[in-house]
Amino acid sequence: MERIHFEESIQWPWLMLLGLSLIFILVGIFDFFTFENTRYNGGVNAVGYFLIALYFLKSMRHKNYVHWNKKGIVIRNNSYTNYKTLKFEEIKTIEQKEKILMISKRNGGNIKLEMGAFFDADIQRLKEIIMTNSISINR
Repeated sequence: MERIHFEESIQWPWLMLLGLSLIFILVGIFDFFTFENTRYNGGVNAVGYFLIALYFLKSMRHKNYVHWNKKGIVIRNNSYTNYKTLKFEEIKTIEQKEKILMISKRNGGNIKLEMGAFFDADIQRLKEIIMTNSISINR
């Protein structure tokens, strides 16, 4: 059995990391501090870009990943590259048949997610996230 990694929008530590990286980049580009060795400015700049790369690569650590905010959800299921993006206002119904999660969209489309290898608690949490956010928008 596998776990699904859940992450709700942006959190304060990651926001502070992005702010720190912006400071490093600005210091590296505009030479606010004069160093004896001018290569230090490039190093400070590189640290800033490395922190930004760290932020964007955090979602790639997990093969099964769900990220959501108040407008939509991104679901990556058994893959590092394939993902499905849904707006909560597009979701009409959600139902589970055995280990397949069926999401019906308002435009008539359907999305099938294979949930055979996941814990039931993770499947329930995914369903709750989708139902809670889509119901609050569609009232």
